[in-house]
Amino acid sequence: MRIPKNIAKQTSRVVYDKLVDMTDDQKRSFMEEFYRKKKQVRFGYIFWFLFGLHYAYIGRWGMQVIFWITAGGLGIWWLIDAFRMTGIIRDHNTDMSTKIMKDMVAIV
Repeated sequence: MRIPKNIAKQTSRVVYDKLVDMTDDQKRSFMEEFYRKKKQVRFGYIFWFLFGLHYAYIGRWGMQVIFWITAGGLGIWWLIDAFRMTGIIRDHNTDMSTKIMKDMVAIV
């Protein structure tokens, strides 16, 4: 089974190398879990713009509370995050793929 490029871009090199060595069923399980849990940049921007909830969207509630308390750094932090959104979501997806892989290796 071939690993799609969008998964390869959103995982670390270590996860990708382990994924290459897995059986087709294991790859399929990983990809199903990854697609179920991954976050999308467009929704990150929607939450950022409308509600300032972009950190909550990726499950970083501590950062979200600090963001609210400081009113988004009086708007400065909020504006900077507009340029960082792609990286924020990519980092979240990479970390999440690593966690999925650790869980799969622990089970096997």
